[in-house]
Amino acid sequence: MAVPKDPLRDPRGAGSAPTRRPISVLVVDDHPIVREFLSRLIESDPRLRLVAEAGDGIEALRLAEELRPDVMVLDIEMPKRDGVGVLRGLRAADLPIRVLVFTGHASEAQEREVENLRADSVVRKGDGTCVRDEIVAMVRREPSTGRHKAEGGRSVPHDPWALTERERVVLAFAAQGRSVADLAARLTVSERTAKVCRRDLCKRFGATSILGVVATATRLGLLD
Repeated sequence: MAVPKDPLRDPRGAGSAPTRRPISVLVVDDHPIVREFLSRLIESDPRLRLVAEAGDGIEALRLAEELRPDVMVLDIEMPKRDGVGVLRGLRAADLPIRVLVFTGHASEAQEREVENLRADSVVRKGDGTCVRDEIVAMVRREPSTGRHKAEGGRSVPHDPWALTERERVVLAFAAQGRSVADLAARLTVSERTAKVCRRDLCKRFGATSILGVVATATRLGLLD
């Protein structure tokens, strides 16, 4: 059963100075205890705003259409429609919602589907403490307006400051030939999330591989 939150509630409290609009988040998980954990985690951060909770995939899609949150934190194993089905529904409806898959027991087939359906990030339930930071990082990975065209018409950042701190770490580790395991340890995330970070950096640089990112970054002087 969904539990809508007040979408106009200001988590900064009365009398606070204006700041950037908080990132709106929809939490989707069939376990009440997990939903409560995620909701408290989100509500404890003034950069985030919990807009609703859903306990099944059908309700998740209804709320996504109605509320249009910035981010959905999505479980895979759920009644009525699983997380893969929700992702398919979001893509079919072309809803501009970033999806963080928060999973504990996804099968290999489900994991492949999640990747094929372009989930923005995947966090294992054992990595729950990093959910907040990963939500913020996902939103910050959106393409910046300060871009120019590289060879072949592909968009790349025009200066080092267009990269987030996490992207700079991913780029540095790639340039050093460090492994995904090393990157995951440095970012304190799962290896799957580290792979997503590398994949997102490839998208930003219009590259088909992390080696292509390093080559382009070298030409642009981002590794000097």
